[in-house]
Amino acid sequence: LLPTIISRCQVLNLRPPSVPLVQKALQERWGVDARRAGLLARLSGGRLGWAVRASQDETILRRRERRLDEMAELMRQGRVERLRYAQRLSQNPDELQEVLDLWLGWWRDLLLIKGGNSTEVTNVDRQAMLRSQARDYSLDQVRDSIEALRSAVWQLEHNANTRLALEVLMLSLPGH
Repeated sequence: LLPTIISRCQVLNLRPPSVPLVQKALQERWGVDARRAGLLARLSGGRLGWAVRASQDETILRRRERRLDEMAELMRQGRVERLRYAQRLSQNPDELQEVLDLWLGWWRDLLLIKGGNSTEVTNVDRQAMLRSQARDYSLDQVRDSIEALRSAVWQLEHNANTRLALEVLMLSLPGH
């Protein structure tokens, strides 16, 4: 951009709405009960539109549940099963980004729990499972998993071979 244009620009730092604000909006504007609104507000990451859609469409939360269960099962699987999962996931680009985002959030929650900060956990409805997995994995394994996920996302954003990037990711994640 030309310097004359840049000099007239103003930086606006936009932040997503807070969890309490999303929860309040869900309760007051869309009539969602307090417990469900609290869960959706946490899971939304400040995306009010997602929270509203999830409050009206049960399939969104069921799909999330299924994907988290798949991830937990995948961590117990061997290489062959992981590579099959990578192949299946690579064939559905719409599902892929949602799965990777969900997994990143999960490993972030594990990192928070390992660090002793369970109050900031996103997946509040799965805290028992998070605590169990936090005992199973070392801090280095959790950190390495987050880095592997970030690397896969970066590679996919930069047009890497989807299946290959996912296979590398699957082989990078820890197992039991």
